[in-house]
Amino acid sequence: MTCGRETTQGKCPKGNLFLTCTRACSGLAGDPVIDQRSRGEMKREMKSGKQARQALKLSCGLWRNCWQIFSPRPDLEDRMSLRIRRARPGTLAAAAALAVTAALGAAVPAAAESTDVPGAAAPPIPLRVTTYNIHAGAGEDNVFDLHRTAEALRLLDADVIGLQEVDLHWGARSDFVDEAGVLAELLGMRVFFAPIYDLEPATEGAARRQYGVAVLSRYPILDATNHEITRLSTQTPNPVPAPAPGFAEVTVNVQGAHVHVYSTHLDYRSDPSVRRAQVSDMLGILAADSGPKVLVGDFNAEPAAPELAALWQPLRDAAPDGGETYPAVNPIKRIDLVTVSPDVTVLGAHDVTTAASDHRPVVADLLVHQRGADR
Repeated sequence: MTCGRETTQGKCPKGNLFLTCTRACSGLAGDPVIDQRSRGEMKREMKSGKQARQALKLSCGLWRNCWQIFSPRPDLEDRMSLRIRRARPGTLAAAAALAVTAALGAAVPAAAESTDVPGAAAPPIPLRVTTYNIHAGAGEDNVFDLHRTAEALRLLDADVIGLQEVDLHWGARSDFVDEAGVLAELLGMRVFFAPIYDLEPATEGAARRQYGVAVLSRYPILDATNHEITRLSTQTPNPVPAPAPGFAEVTVNVQGAHVHVYSTHLDYRSDPSVRRAQVSDMLGILAADSGPKVLVGDFNAEPAAPELAALWQPLRDAAPDGGETYPAVNPIKRIDLVTVSPDVTVLGAHDVTTAASDHRPVVADLLVHQRGADR
């Protein structure tokens, strides 16, 4: 008996999630060896199948009322751009994911056990991560050319990319395009966009104007959240520091390793107090997560800046001897960083010379360990 959904053909709207359900429900009707089993075994399997179907029903109901955060196929037809509004740790998306995981785990204990591989016993998995402030698609020459941005990213050959200064229908400077969606399409990757600002449309009937950060991934995105951290708005007169969204977190399934990747863009002003508060906020969010963590972004401060000092207790700089990243031509500051938790091995990291933005990208080659579900 199956779930009645053709998940293997990509017709299930939640792709990867329902593939698990299909496997859980298979093995009853049409099984070539079922006639050789005892009546008691058949009853037990029928009961197991009922539990799995109930789990499927639960997952369908939960995700129908939740944000669509899965993109099981990176091609345009099935790609889902992830645009989650304000969220704090413990949002509906996280609660739904945990509930679905618990339900499926009860229905399919063998599958859950198969992914529970101790990190030390499993071979490490290579992961290339990039951070890039794309300057809303404009190069050092201030000419908007998103195809040039996409080509610069393609040459980096990264598995996961954290982006900053990303426009969605923001304004004439970026032709009112959905930059996150276009880049995901051009690169054949999944995408999660986390707006910092979400403003009224420029004209009646047009899309809302949004600006923020994003994460592109070759690997499936299991969960995504747009966290709030302290910000000093650039869109309101006389702003005061206050919580605002725009700190992106995604959990990606890297061949069985569930890796938390965060993309951030810290305050640019000379006063370090807002950046210090932002660092504290981010570390509080990271502390609530377990498993490998990679925090990337434009920190608008160099690693030795006092306001970043707290970062280097739970994290380490992937490129402590890296070159400067800003401006892109004749750079004088290293403010674009890749940082990792202690359980992530850094093989190497470097900046890349390109004028496709006013910043240079940073690429880090990492090793993560397969652990299945987060600890």
